[in-house]
Amino acid sequence: STQTEEQVKATLQQLYTASANADIETIDQLFSDDTGTLILGSDPTEVVVGHEAGVQFWAGLFQFLKDQGYPNNGGLKMVSAGGPIQVDSAGSVAWVADMAEFQFAGGNTPFRLTAVMHLEQGKWKIIQLHFSVGVPNSALPL
Repeated sequence: STQTEEQVKATLQQLYTASANADIETIDQLFSDDTGTLILGSDPTEVVVGHEAGVQFWAGLFQFLKDQGYPNNGGLKMVSAGGPIQVDSAGSVAWVADMAEFQFAGGNTPFRLTAVMHLEQGKWKIIQLHFSVGVPNSALPL
């Protein structure tokens, strides 16, 4: 429904805002408590399973960036390139895909994001989040 679509978009925007502000309390609330909650970062080593591990992943990212001199307690700005390219749902599950960019101190880096959300007690919670930085086919060892 349109209402679901708006709620899913709002949840994604809350994630972006929380990341920019290193708001770990909001991050904690946005992710599902499900033991299968999964975050796949853009680095091959970033495979994080479970709610607590996910929150720790964000806390570690914010601490790392803070140590690098980033403002807002190490917040990482993620900005959508114009809004989600797909939002859909079936019952208590929804998914969203977005093209966005990380705004790093050394320059902006485009990335793709997909998220799966689950309706829990009337709120959409992120149960799977996947970031990828596109690599041109010409850079692959074909």
